[in-house]
Amino acid sequence: MPHIKTVLDSLDTKARTSYRGYEAEKPFSLLEWSSNKYDYLQKCIDKRNQLIFRDEIYWVELGENLGSEESKLRPCVIIQNQKGNENAPTTLIAPITNATIRLPIAVEFSRGDNSDVTGTIDCGQIRVVSKGRIRGKITRLSSSEKKKVNNALLKSLGLFDVKIKLDRSNQKIRELNLEGQKKDSNINKLTKENEQLTQELEMLKKNLKNN
Repeated sequence: MPHIKTVLDSLDTKARTSYRGYEAEKPFSLLEWSSNKYDYLQKCIDKRNQLIFRDEIYWVELGENLGSEESKLRPCVIIQNQKGNENAPTTLIAPITNATIRLPIAVEFSRGDNSDVTGTIDCGQIRVVSKGRIRGKITRLSSSEKKKVNNALLKSLGLFDVKIKLDRSNQKIRELNLEGQKKDSNINKLTKENEQLTQELEMLKKNLKNN
């Protein structure tokens, strides 16, 4: 198969090339991952209906990637909505890294009993993965962690300011509704008083007529 030999020779040449800014083994790691992907083809089919839940943390094989993209087997937070998790063969994840990231798009995360998943949830590196890449479940986020991750996601996607404006708008609507309820209450009260006065006036008229 001459075509395959040509491709292999080309890959071999690229793997032996030195790429400035990368560790020497990076080209070989990319080649190895390209080969390993074939092992995941069947897993992607077998696990396409796997039931997972938002806010759970799993080991996920991210493979060998480029630049500062997260690579290798890492704990990741499932961030896709639950309807998508139940129906799609893919999901959305945010990886947990050992690096310290002091940015509003990152959330410090710690499990004292499991140092493997202690680090930073990087919502700046969210990505789609096939369920075939997912391995064992580790744990799930607490309520307070969920809130922090949701805010970090909004900031990462540039939607946090929109959320603030929406919250303010909803608060104003609630205030106006409350004022409207108070006005309705006052109107009802005045209406009842008017009805009562009308009845009293009718009674007086009858008494005067009888006298």
